[in-house]
Amino acid sequence: MERFIYFHIIPCCMNKLQAYLEHECKNKEISFEKLIDKLPYKKSKLYELLNELIQKNKAVKIAEGIYKLKETETIPIPEEVIKLSNKLKKAITRKFKFTALSVLFPFVHHTPYSIIYTIYAEKGSSEDFKDAISKIEPRLTVLLNPKKSDIMLIINEAKENKIFVIRENNYFYGKEHGIAYPDTAFVDLYFEVSRDKIPFMKSDLKEILKELMLKDLINYSRMMRYAHERKLTGEIKNFLLELSADIQLPRGGLDVLQKIS
Repeated sequence: MERFIYFHIIPCCMNKLQAYLEHECKNKEISFEKLIDKLPYKKSKLYELLNELIQKNKAVKIAEGIYKLKETETIPIPEEVIKLSNKLKKAITRKFKFTALSVLFPFVHHTPYSIIYTIYAEKGSSEDFKDAISKIEPRLTVLLNPKKSDIMLIINEAKENKIFVIRENNYFYGKEHGIAYPDTAFVDLYFEVSRDKIPFMKSDLKEILKELMLKDLINYSRMMRYAHERKLTGEIKNFLLELSADIQLPRGGLDVLQKIS
């Protein structure tokens, strides 16, 4: 997630930017253009300072060029996922991404009997990842490109309450350090559930997306770009607009959706 990136920032610069945002933009969205006009920074420096605020969980990027001070705390992704991701990066050079419930499990309202952690791996590498995980955590159950029925069989027969599913594909946009951002993880979870790839309550998709919206964990530009890549543009857009009847979308997010035909 974005909080893992680190930049060396001069504290006085950071304090000046944060002070301006807290005084002038509390509970408001602000554009990069307005900030560059109001503050004595070059573009590259301002990007650097804004990124540092995002990493420290003090600001959020709503859409391309639109920022807002963060009002809520981020719920951390499962620690075991972070540790396994770090170990896999050292063991294998192929691309991978922990996504879907690997990232979003803390937002699940109805805790399932079995947790399905999803890993997307570069085509032709799933066996390598399965072998690596087996060496790192021998007790974990790992399935390669399973159908929903395969997962259900393991749940019902083996009584496993934690399953790692590896799927080979090339959908690696929207990740950091091998872990998907919450917004792109949701797009993957939506695909997995709506295409009947994993056992999961479809009603919980709406609750998870509500939490992401309320906690300012969505970069709408990134989310819709990835939804387009996964051929889910219309479905994700309609899902967001449906929820906007109950939760006010940020202006920047609404602008992104309105530009999509």
